[in-house]
Amino acid sequence: MSLAQGRRVVNAALALDQGVLAYYLRHLGRDDLAGRQGQLRLPVGVFSPSAPSPGSPQVEAWKRQGGFEAVPDLRQERFPSGHWIMWDDPLGFTARLRDLDAALGRPGDARA
Repeated sequence: MSLAQGRRVVNAALALDQGVLAYYLRHLGRDDLAGRQGQLRLPVGVFSPSAPSPGSPQVEAWKRQGGFEAVPDLRQERFPSGHWIMWDDPLGFTARLRDLDAALGRPGDARA
């Protein structure tokens, strides 16, 4: 992380309400899916700055470790631009979020 990025992160954190920041930090490592990742049936998008190529041993190990090996539509989106992808490449990040949203389908669609 560059010094400028670090400052942005710190400034954003300091601008938050203390209760909100405390809640976020307390629940940062929580697993809301409680190990049920394999039951997901919607496309799941994983956005990462330096992910290995899909199908590589590292990705397969990560999927097993996270419980995502049974997710049928897991999409891995790689952003080589940096760690804070929503700040480093806001247009690309937004475009990929829209692509993932479009893959969800709508009522009446074949996928829905």
